[in-house]
Formats: sequence, structure tokens, C-alpha cells
Amino acid sequence: MSIGLIAVFREKFNHQSKLVKTLSDNSFAVYMFHPMIIAPIAILLSPLALYPIAQWLLLCVICLPLCFTATHFVFRRIPLLKKVL
Repeated sequence: MSIGLIAVFREKFNHQSKLVKTLSDNSFAVYMFHPMIIAPIAILLSPLALYPIAQWLLLCVICLPLCFTATHFVFRRIPLLKKVL
């Protein structure tokens, strides 16, 4: 069954949209720089009286687009980082 699913996905879903290609290109940069974005926002959200799961979901909703946007428009435009990322 596993081999059959692999074959189906290889044949039917073996393509990338422009958005997925952009996210894929920026994934390593997000991996490198996400602590600098997530930590300050988590500290800003800490006074909120929410359940921890709700606070985590809010942090994910805020930080995920922010991380990819920051790496695409800021970090990958810096000449020295452009060579590495």
C-alpha cells in the first residue's frame, strides 16, 4: 500500500506552484533566522491571558507568514547572505 501511494503521488502530484517554489527556496533562510523573529513576538504575547495552546496557535499564525516574508524580502536581499542562502 505504501509503494502504491508513493507511485500515485509521484504521478499525480509531482509539480510545484510558484508560491510553493518561493516557499521552498526560502525554507533554509527561515530555518536560520526564525528564532530572531519568533522569540520577540513570543515575549510580546506572554502577558496575554490565553491558554497555552491558543497562545501557540496565535504565535504560529503571526510568525509563519512573517518569517517567510522577512527572509524573502529582507535577508535574501543582503549581498553577503545572498551567496549563502
